[in-house]
Amino acid sequence: MKFFAAYPSSPDHISISIEEAEKANSSHLQFSTWRSTFGAGRLIDQSVLPEIAKADGLICDISIPNENVFFEIGFAIGKMKPIIPIINISMMDAGEYLRKVGLLDNVGQIRYENSADLVYQLQSHAVGRPIFAEPNFEISNQPLLVLDSLRRNEFSTKLISAVKELAKFYRTVDPQEEYRLSTRSAWELVNESSAVVVSVYDTTRTDYLLHNIRAAFLAGLTIGLDKECVILVDPNANKPLDFIDVCRTIKHPDDIRDAVSDLVPKLYQQQLGGTEKRRTKNRRLISQVSVGSNAAENEMRDLEDYFVETHHFKNALEGRGRLVVGRKGAGKTAIFWRVRDISRRKNSELVLDLKPDGYQLRKFKEQLVTLLADGTKEHTLTAFWEYIVYCEIVHKILESDYKRLYGRNPRLTPILDDLSELRSVLFEAREGDFSERMMGLIKDINDKFYMRHGTDGSTALQTSEVTELLYATDIHKIQNAVLSYLETRDRTLLLVDNIDKGWGAHGVDRDDVLIVSTLIDALRKVERKAAKSRANLGWLLFLRNDVFELLVDQQNDRGKDGKIVVDWDSEAALQQVIEERIRSSTLARTGKAAGWADISIPTIDGMGSIAWLTKRSLMRPRYLIQLVDECIGHADVCGHERIEVEDLRAGFRNFSQDVIGNTSFEMRDIYPSSEDAIYALIGLGRKTTLGTVKGTLTKEGYGDHLDKIVDLFFWFAVLGASSPNGEEKYIYDYRYDQKLISKMRARADGDDEEIFINHAFAEGLDCVDLI
Repeated sequence: MKFFAAYPSSPDHISISIEEAEKANSSHLQFSTWRSTFGAGRLIDQSVLPEIAKADGLICDISIPNENVFFEIGFAIGKMKPIIPIINISMMDAGEYLRKVGLLDNVGQIRYENSADLVYQLQSHAVGRPIFAEPNFEISNQPLLVLDSLRRNEFSTKLISAVKELAKFYRTVDPQEEYRLSTRSAWELVNESSAVVVSVYDTTRTDYLLHNIRAAFLAGLTIGLDKECVILVDPNANKPLDFIDVCRTIKHPDDIRDAVSDLVPKLYQQQLGGTEKRRTKNRRLISQVSVGSNAAENEMRDLEDYFVETHHFKNALEGRGRLVVGRKGAGKTAIFWRVRDISRRKNSELVLDLKPDGYQLRKFKEQLVTLLADGTKEHTLTAFWEYIVYCEIVHKILESDYKRLYGRNPRLTPILDDLSELRSVLFEAREGDFSERMMGLIKDINDKFYMRHGTDGSTALQTSEVTELLYATDIHKIQNAVLSYLETRDRTLLLVDNIDKGWGAHGVDRDDVLIVSTLIDALRKVERKAAKSRANLGWLLFLRNDVFELLVDQQNDRGKDGKIVVDWDSEAALQQVIEERIRSSTLARTGKAAGWADISIPTIDGMGSIAWLTKRSLMRPRYLIQLVDECIGHADVCGHERIEVEDLRAGFRNFSQDVIGNTSFEMRDIYPSSEDAIYALIGLGRKTTLGTVKGTLTKEGYGDHLDKIVDLFFWFAVLGASSPNGEEKYIYDYRYDQKLISKMRARADGDDEEIFINHAFAEGLDCVDLI
């Protein structure tokens, strides 16, 4: 067999080891390097991919993060080539970054010290099959895939805004939601897409190195699968040689719209032509099963087919509360999309879905909130939000109703005329989606303030000044025009999500909470004024429950707005999520609905196989979907007819490693001193004591932060406690009530307290389970 080798040109001891191994290698597994293959006068960037395409597979050195190497790996996987990752362990921290990025960290690797060691290990290496089975995916109803950034900057904000406007339906790889990108997730997302857009950042951007690794891998995979790929590059970024000719340099964020615009026609051509030929490649039932995406944003057009209507969804749909509260991954966003889509079916209802992003809200805080005088902040921010809400209602009315009703309804036509005049004043030259319109308004206020007062920070804005800078026209005129129109609708519904996206539970300051509380006050105010005008207006605000608790603690009128808690205390309800997704996908692809019993062995370790997985899912839909998907994928690539015991165990281990990595990064964002503390639990007994955990943390250098880190372990359900009757209990068993689990633990005997490491983490941490 003849493989091709992908490796970085520096440091020298990696490239020299591989090139010397090429010369000395006499095993069954031969390989060539780019240095020996491409002589003088050949364009390396145009020659590498053809060499990989004709090779039997790819040997790839992933000791250090390198964009060219990951681009070539993605391309090889797309071309269904076996890959052999290798790591030079003579390097300090070789391969450690894989734990953070997720890609290839659970793919078997050869770990070598020098050229002779590499040759020796290749001689006994059995070449496996490609790591994934032949693609058998239908193109998603959201056919464009976009790589988002960890910190939403001007570049990524413009990109997402352009995609929303031009492509409409898209999915994202969002490091804020899941920092680690698993190889399987990347494979599935790209296969279900018609086109992919990635960005390459320069060294000044947060997380640029791992972001660019994700971008390179996704781009290589996309091109390997013969799909459209757009690579947008910061002007000062290093353009990797392998794909330098397909990069599009973005000199100004406004240029992004043109790049997306050029892609859209190709996007839908591929979608129209790409579905049917994918359906018939593999007839095994396991290959026809899909459980969808574990992120609701990436499946909003398909949710209707398999959404499980829980009591908390029905409460939200029927307006039995105002605040929808739940943990990350509990299904809040799925409820957001379903409530929106069902409500929009009625032409007599006006529905607004507002999703500000983290970058926008940080700018809001930096550029406006910090300028306000302390005594006027609450009143002024409420006025700001009220103005934003009315502006967005004006925008929505004219966007959804103007063409449909203008000139056809004598009563509404003059009101629409008034609203049309208002829009030209309210939005001036501001375009784009809600995020861009809000950012434009903040920038206008900021610019006017600095023009008037300078930039020395000695002047604080008073309420009267903000309203003068804010209101382009009389607020009462806006209110009257909007409410006159809303009186004619059966109902107006405002849905607000993402307000706390990217916030750490213990990193939220007073101004963050004030931003949320004043938004709530503004929504209440608009609702009251609508009621006085006999207009039916309701609203739902979606919040993480930790942020909600902070909000309640700092408000005097706690409980004023009804709370709808999204939690999953029923294993049967969670399992129904999986059953519905299996039923929907098999019915669509085979014409016959199947269930879990048709695709999996019935039991493992003396319990039902789906119950076994549910107990390891942290009782969240997102995690159970991811876990089941890992098991299905392993069974498929191994050629099994159904999920076997080995598939359950292998899928669970891959899932556990992902959950550990993502939880570690969430903990770091909340409390930086806790970074990697979760790995201190490696090798402990799954049933242990608080003193043992504290001792291990102290030994690993976390002694000054013990109480905080232990609290976070319980909050993230890494650790559980023993209930009064001796049962193993986690925070989700108490509806995420931290006070309740703390009270229960308070009866325990200090460091002798008996605690448990959750199955979801224990597997990947190699904890010894003697329970």
